[in-house]
Amino acid sequence: MKAQSFVLITFVLHSIDLNIMFAYKYPVFPIRLEAYNMKRLASIFLAAVAAILLALATTSAGSVCDNAPCEKVINVLAGENFTIELKSNAGSTGFEWWNQFDTEYLSLVASSEQSGNAMSGEVGVPGKKLFVFSAKKPGSTDVIMLLLQPWKNSTVEERKIFPVNIS
Repeated sequence: MKAQSFVLITFVLHSIDLNIMFAYKYPVFPIRLEAYNMKRLASIFLAAVAAILLALATTSAGSVCDNAPCEKVINVLAGENFTIELKSNAGSTGFEWWNQFDTEYLSLVASSEQSGNAMSGEVGVPGKKLFVFSAKKPGSTDVIMLLLQPWKNSTVEERKIFPVNIS
């Protein structure tokens, strides 16, 4: 969609440039040429503005998922809770899940660790990290989960994006 918008804007702006150049180099209509060109120029300018606004509207309405793979969409009603469950091994590796979300639409109710089933003598058994969110109001938003070691320049090991639709 962004490429189509760019092509549309480029085409409209290019046609404005060509019309101006053509009108002044090759006057075709000797009767009131300036008035004709001004009306035509004004209509082309308005068309260009409309095309730019349309392009901005379609590209800003895009999702974070347009540029990155996303998890399955979470559909929830306003006022309800939902849980995001992720594999975790924070105890032995130091990697932690951090979250980013829009507080206008969501609130974090709780987060907890569930350790895995360790046999005797096993160390560093993977478990689960649970995040419970509450949907505040209708709309669409994203929960971005980042797996990182906070003390190591916060380099992101893994990123998961969960689109959330609230009804």
